[in-house]
Amino acid sequence: REAALFDEFLSELTTVGFRAERAGDREVVVEAVPAAFDAALDPELLRDVLTEFAADAAATAEEAGASGTGPVTDAVDALLADLACYPSVTGNTSLTEGRVVDLLDRLDACENPYACPHGRPVVIRLDDDELESRFERDYPGHHGRRGE
Repeated sequence: REAALFDEFLSELTTVGFRAERAGDREVVVEAVPAAFDAALDPELLRDVLTEFAADAAATAEEAGASGTGPVTDAVDALLADLACYPSVTGNTSLTEGRVVDLLDRLDACENPYACPHGRPVVIRLDDDELESRFERDYPGHHGRRGE
């Protein structure tokens, strides 16, 4: 099934930056991936991403009453959103000061710096009360002492 979906949507995959070809009945050789996947994509994840893309594209084409390949803009948009999020910095990532400055500069240059393509927030505001509650020292043996 995956091989058939690959054949059906090869032109759309090529459009978004993949370069791949069939290497047998059950094998695909991927020669190039979009730059956004550069360091963040292992082969298993690539397979999952491509399978999800092809399934989304097939569902979109079916809903539109299309047969075979054709414009699958929604599926391409979803893939591009995924491409933008895969290499993202997560909460457990250590960053150098230079990397932080670079990320903030790049964020400042974004059309919408407040949310990822999936709608999750990139920046949140924490007031003093929120910060204080997150760093409260009420743990066993501390006896609720604050401000000492």
